[in-house]
Amino acid sequence: MTVVIATSGWRMHRDTEFIVRELMFLSIALVSEGHQLFFRVGDNKGKNGAPGTDRIVQEWLAKNHPGRHQVYEANWDALGNYAGPDRNKKMLAGELDPHGVAHILLAFPEPGSYRYRDSGTWGCCKEAFRRGIRVEIPAYRLENAT
Repeated sequence: MTVVIATSGWRMHRDTEFIVRELMFLSIALVSEGHQLFFRVGDNKGKNGAPGTDRIVQEWLAKNHPGRHQVYEANWDALGNYAGPDRNKKMLAGELDPHGVAHILLAFPEPGSYRYRDSGTWGCCKEAFRRGIRVEIPAYRLENAT
């Protein structure tokens, strides 16, 4: 079975080691169970050109899962602040690839933020939960925040 993993995260995240480690842990666990993997990631441009999580994930995918991911772009020019939530909904639903609704959302919110905060990552988590998608938010030690 192909397991679809969507990713979402803070646009200013710089902890490459943390994000890559969590991607590897999840990937190894799923592959060891006999699954094929397909990933979805947002564009690495970000709202104001900030790369963060999306850039880190895309670079890791290019090296470790080439051809096994789809980049979902946000149309900031046409949609303004709604571009991120619109992109995230399409990414969870799988509008650009043939794999259907995502099975897992691996999320990397801003360290120290909380679920009631108005952020794209938390909004994506809420949308995934609403759709019945498993949400994984790896624990992060604040002293690691950069």
